[in-house]
Amino acid sequence: MKKKNNLVIISIVSIITFMLMISCSPDTTPSLYSDKEPGATPVITSMNPTQGLAGVTEITISGKNFSSEVANNFVYFGSLPAKVLNATETELRVLAPDLVQDSIKVKIAVAGVEKFSDSKLYKLEAAVAEVYPFLGFQQPYAITADELGNLYFSLTEDGAGKGVKKITPDGEMVDFAPKGGETFYFSLKYKTGGTLYGVRGVRAIFEITEGNAPGIFAAFANGTAMFDLDFDKDGNIWTAGKGGFIYRVTPDKDIKSFDFADNVSSIKIFNDYLYMAVKSETSQDIIRMPIISADSLGSAENYFQLSENYGYDILDVKAITFANDGQLYIGTDGLNPMIYVNADGSYGYWYENLIDPKIINFGWSTGVNLYAIREQFVGVGIETTQTIYTLNMEKIGAPEFGRD
Repeated sequence: MKKKNNLVIISIVSIITFMLMISCSPDTTPSLYSDKEPGATPVITSMNPTQGLAGVTEITISGKNFSSEVANNFVYFGSLPAKVLNATETELRVLAPDLVQDSIKVKIAVAGVEKFSDSKLYKLEAAVAEVYPFLGFQQPYAITADELGNLYFSLTEDGAGKGVKKITPDGEMVDFAPKGGETFYFSLKYKTGGTLYGVRGVRAIFEITEGNAPGIFAAFANGTAMFDLDFDKDGNIWTAGKGGFIYRVTPDKDIKSFDFADNVSSIKIFNDYLYMAVKSETSQDIIRMPIISADSLGSAENYFQLSENYGYDILDVKAITFANDGQLYIGTDGLNPMIYVNADGSYGYWYENLIDPKIINFGWSTGVNLYAIREQFVGVGIETTQTIYTLNMEKIGAPEFGRD
């Protein structure tokens, strides 16, 4: 009898223990659901813009049954989450993930709601892409483009000059001009009619025509070296580098010099100003000088203080250019190598974390694509690989006066 009573007691205790375990056991499976009753399923009615750039475009999703708390909304492009920037019950603003695809299923989950939204298809294009599959031993330099979509650039292979090449709109690389005395050009500019003009760190501008070795277009004072050049609206070439001068060369090869002490790594003419990336012993800045006439430059003014905003030795400027709306782009050797500067003085990184360092040259297409030459260290010492990027800027470039 005693043994039977003990079994009854043990059974009762076991039942009580089991019931307590059921009522107190935590839910160990993570989910989007809360302990509330499921709410209304989110609904997507539209997405604006209707397509975008991967990792770049901010997309407004309209619909209903969203949460006004940013953290309670989960937006997926395929299997990739998008960053939710702002939220109301009828509208979400998200940053597109870095996914290039034509038909991406977009769906939304809301914390505490059992079901995902219906899905909508969305297209994301590449904001940054390679123009040509260069081999590891090939290094392009000094990009420029004509009005037909051909790209021209200086090429080396294992450090040896191979002349000027052309990439056609269908992606074929062909010879344009044989190598002259250069290893590579620092800068090239296309002029309507098919002639290229280039500088390569010596005291001259070179003229390059298809199938012919380069010739000297203009020569300058001993001790000078030209790093960049650009055309003004009247067809004059402006060039600078190191050696204490800025030079202007007319189409008939008349040369005028202007004293300028600091080294110049890049120049660009925009809205009748000569913009230059300059570096002194204490600062690195973008300065500009008004072009009063072909024979007169106004006083220099500091347009953007790169050293003050980013540090003197942290970034080294390799190239500058403008969009047609006045936004300045600065190519550097920083981890995020492209900086933008707006006309109001605001600035930041362009396409942050999408472009590998470093940018050494810019060249605009006739449309919304900006070409950039990227040089990247891939090993110990000076081992590098280079390629040409095309950047979809979603805006057109400032006029290329030799071409446009």
